[in-house]
Amino acid sequence: MNYLKKTDTLTNITEKKRKSSENNFYWEIIPNVLSSIEVQQLRHIALKAKDLVLKYNKTKKTIGSPKYWRGLDMASKDINLHKYYRSYLNNTIHSKRYTKIASEYLNPLYLFNDQLVTKLPNENFSFDIHYDNQFDIGDDYNGITLMLILDDFTSVNGTIQCYAGEWVTLYPKEGDILVLNGTTKHRSSINRSKDSRSTYILHYTDGFINPRFHNERLV
Repeated sequence: MNYLKKTDTLTNITEKKRKSSENNFYWEIIPNVLSSIEVQQLRHIALKAKDLVLKYNKTKKTIGSPKYWRGLDMASKDINLHKYYRSYLNNTIHSKRYTKIASEYLNPLYLFNDQLVTKLPNENFSFDIHYDNQFDIGDDYNGITLMLILDDFTSVNGTIQCYAGEWVTLYPKEGDILVLNGTTKHRSSINRSKDSRSTYILHYTDGFINPRFHNERLV
C-alpha cells in the first residue's frame, strides 16, 4: 500500500478511530473542517441534486454511473445540475485544504469521483456492506474517500458503520470530514428522522483512469 504516514500536525487535529498498521488505516474523523457557510452552501446544492436524481431516476447518464440513482455521482460535471452549483463544487474540489488533507493519506493523488448523497426522511435508501474500491477501481490501485459531513450523523438518520474486526458505529458531526480507506467495509441504514441527511463525497485514487470519471492529478 502506498498510503503515507500521517504527519504530527495532522495527527494532532485528527480524532483517530482505528488504524490497521503503521502506514494504513480504516477510518479517521477530522473535526470542524468546514465553515458553517460552506456547510449551508453544500447542503443546499445536495438537496438540489436530490431533486435532480429523483426526477431522472434510472435514466441513462453519459458520465459516471450508467444510470441515475438516489445519489448524484460526478456531480461537478453533471450538466443537469445548475452551472452555479457545478462551479461551487469545482471550487471545493480544488480547494488546497481538501487536497492537502487527501495527499496526507495518498500520493500520487488523482480525483476519481465526486458525489452528493442525501437521505430524505424515511426514504427507502440505505447502503449494504461494501468498500469504495470495489466500484470501478478494483484491487490494483489504492483509494481514499473524504466524506464532507453536512448534517450530524445520528443513531436515527442512517449513520455509517465501519468494519475493523468488528462493526463500529460512527457519529461524525456537521462540518467534520470522515476519511475512509478505499478497502474499508462500511454500511448505513435508512434515515428514520424527520430531517434530511446529506454529505458531499470526494473519491481519490493513486492512478486509476476511467473515461467516465475524473482523471485529474491533483498531487
